[in-house]
Amino acid sequence: MKMKKPKLHHTAWRKRTLSDLSGRVAVVTGANGGIGYQVARGLAAQNARVILVCRSAEKGEQARARLQNEFPGASFAFLPLDLARRASIDDFALRLAGLAPQIGVLIHR
Repeated sequence: MKMKKPKLHHTAWRKRTLSDLSGRVAVVTGANGGIGYQVARGLAAQNARVILVCRSAEKGEQARARLQNEFPGASFAFLPLDLARRASIDDFALRLAGLAPQIGVLIHR
């Protein structure tokens, strides 16, 4: 007997399960691709202000532009961060404090 593959209704699940994140800031590292990008999409869909954190400025800006195109009313920002460089960490911390004095969600992958 062949089993039917269940249909995934993630959009309906998200609406039933996740809270509205309006007014909250979400910081997502590794947001230029893969699961980090998908998490950023999900947070934007829940109305969070999303700060994308990536090592590559080029890839980070491309991801921000793609997300802004998909969610035109959402708020996105990009901050570069290279955890292997102390100066990058210090610069990131100062810029993040200026952009978002309070963080509601932090996704570090």
